[in-house]
Amino acid sequence: MTRNSIALSICVGLIATTSASADLVMLSVADNVGAGIGGVTNMTDIDVVQYDTVGDSASIILEQADFDQGSGDTNALHYMPNGNIVISNLFNAQLAGVSFEDDDLLEYNPNTNTATLIFDGSTVFDATGEDIDAVYIRENGNIIMSTLADAGIGGLNVTDGDIFEYNPNTDTSTLLVSEAALFDDGEGDVDAIHLLDNGNFLVSILDTTETISGVSFADGDVFEYDPINDTASLYLSESVFTSTGLSNDIDAFTVVPEPGTFGLMLVSMGMVLRRRKA
Repeated sequence: MTRNSIALSICVGLIATTSASADLVMLSVADNVGAGIGGVTNMTDIDVVQYDTVGDSASIILEQADFDQGSGDTNALHYMPNGNIVISNLFNAQLAGVSFEDDDLLEYNPNTNTATLIFDGSTVFDATGEDIDAVYIRENGNIIMSTLADAGIGGLNVTDGDIFEYNPNTDTSTLLVSEAALFDDGEGDVDAIHLLDNGNFLVSILDTTETISGVSFADGDVFEYDPINDTASLYLSESVFTSTGLSNDIDAFTVVPEPGTFGLMLVSMGMVLRRRKA
């Protein structure tokens, strides 16, 4: 039996004994250097960290050395059911030999260290230079997004605080949550989103403190927003960060569902094998 086969057998055995949970998240921060969470220190703004919200432990999933040009700023994340990671960058970047811009979405397979451009913003947005800073991919392939600045896409004009859904099959967009409805003062910037099964959104904001449905949140918090009842509650507190003197601004965020699933096994095994080869 090969070493890889042994690793696979061990992972399968672990899956059989691991209960389902939604306690794992992946995140990136806006701070250029020095952020710390769950035992990980000196994070940069390109790093992607997996954080166990119950165990208060973290591990680096992607780091500066994984990017071909060694630079960038992770600006949006989504964890796919197959274990792949969808990513957007604040600047132009290159991962696994594939170049992408700040209005693109790249799907990265950590098991094979390969990447595919799944959304070419230059062909979809009404103008060049747009920037995706929050993303969630539905099972039907529709893309829920927010942008860093005002933009036009699929017949819809959006602001930096709007959450909208783009249908790539019809090239149409639908406003899901408006900036005016989300923020109590009618103005703010959505920095990260994740759609829950109950229809609520997990949201983080950019570079400030905002009041949502009467509750104040910092830019390092993640809050759960109910768009039907217009209520908000804290999901993840900025206080989990151990770094001081920094903004600890969450710049990208996604939930990793059920860590005992085959998809997460592939992520874990792929990262172990790839690091071993490095």
